[in-house]
Amino acid sequence: MVPITAYLKGDTRRTVISLALLYLIGLILVPLITLAFTNQTVPLSDLILQTILLIGIPILASRPLRRWPRVVDVRISAVGIAFFFLVIAVAGSTRGPLLARPELIVPLALFSFLRTFGIGTLVSVVGRALHFARPDLVALTAFGSFKNLGLTVVLAFAVFGSVATLPSIVSLVFEILWLAALPAMFRAHGVVSER
Repeated sequence: MVPITAYLKGDTRRTVISLALLYLIGLILVPLITLAFTNQTVPLSDLILQTILLIGIPILASRPLRRWPRVVDVRISAVGIAFFFLVIAVAGSTRGPLLARPELIVPLALFSFLRTFGIGTLVSVVGRALHFARPDLVALTAFGSFKNLGLTVVLAFAVFGSVATLPSIVSLVFEILWLAALPAMFRAHGVVSER
């Protein structure tokens, strides 16, 4: 979410702080919600470890790296490559359950479209109606529509098995499509200036 916000010239500082707070809150809420709805407990040590590996280390590493001019020059390409490997890793590791349950693809696709495009568009419209500044609007829209599907896949697979990863796999496709649509959407509304 931070690279997306940066690419769209949004408020990355706000995004980093919000993410950090949400992941800290998530360490408490995820086990409680999981227990409430499934009568299973999430291994808290696994949740903490995966959060540190998938969120904490990249955030800490990004701080000194952003000061190097060469890193800034290749940032957009690096984000694209990272997304490519994420999609390959996630889709490849859950290909079996996806092919075994094809009847789930259509309802999951509809839900994923509404979750990504529907919520993202709604947040953007409300933000414009409230006259948010451009950096805040970009950060708010990205924050409202993108989720950490890497962490979701890892936890779903570890706690519930491979079939539980299917919603994240399908959602990932729609998030990539949404990522492609965002620059055009903001440009059409005069939110993102041309580079």
